[in-house]
Amino acid sequence: MGDFTVRVLTRRPALSPPSSARWESSPLPGTTAARTHLYLATGLHEGPVARDASEAGLAVFTMPLCAAVAAVRSGRITEAGSVTALHLASLEAGGA
Repeated sequence: MGDFTVRVLTRRPALSPPSSARWESSPLPGTTAARTHLYLATGLHEGPVARDASEAGLAVFTMPLCAAVAAVRSGRITEAGSVTALHLASLEAGGA
């Protein structure tokens, strides 16, 4: 599995298949009709970031996909959208 960059996105990214994938998740189907949109984009590089006050202190870091999935399995990553996205990305990459 390749590297996976964990990022907080504040605006919908421009996607151009086949270098990207999109999934939808319903994290609380019995409670709310809200949907979470999950994106996998590859071949990205860092650029300048304009953060607003509510985003102060956010960190961007890169780790191998297998390490991110291991962080899910160990309980270090617990946010439902991230858990779903990382497992789907692992399956997309041929992982188990």
